[in-house]
Amino acid sequence: IADMGVSAVATKTLIDLKEERQVAERVGSIVLAKVLVLAVMALGFVLVFLFNLIDLADFRRLGFSALFALGYIIAPNFYFLAYGRMREYSFAIAIGKVLLVSMVALGVVISAKVDFFIFSNAFSSLVSGILVLYVLGRSQAVKISRTSVVEARRFISSARRLGVANLATLVYTTTPIFVIGKVFGLEAAGLYGAA
Repeated sequence: IADMGVSAVATKTLIDLKEERQVAERVGSIVLAKVLVLAVMALGFVLVFLFNLIDLADFRRLGFSALFALGYIIAPNFYFLAYGRMREYSFAIAIGKVLLVSMVALGVVISAKVDFFIFSNAFSSLVSGILVLYVLGRSQAVKISRTSVVEARRFISSARRLGVANLATLVYTTTPIFVIGKVFGLEAAGLYGAA
């Protein structure tokens, strides 16, 4: 849901391309589309802060969630999925997961608070995203030659239905947890979410 379906549309588009020049042009536009989605997310985050829509503890957790989404958005997973180059992608993701397990183990040892575990998940996602981006840049398989705002908008437009469906599913599945949390408290929401 983080990139509102842009990666799914991008993967489908790249599978159909055969020439390296076409791939390089599309990758630049896809990255631009993901940056535009990220900018909209950042604007929403700023608005939540400016209008004081949630309390400070929840805002901090929302910030950790935004960090998690950033890690997902910056990762060019669409390229690796389209061309079956999963070895490099899996390696970068595995490093992030090892980091997550290490941070969780540290949190258990030092009896950390819940925010530490939420941050651990977000930070490992960001590290994985940066590593995947680095792997693509180092592979020399794709040189981003140009970006097209028009094509980036086309990717976002093509992904719109998928993004709306993902967002609707997220709202549908998480609304009961929020309502239970507000009415009965965090413990009840945690039990409902685990069930």
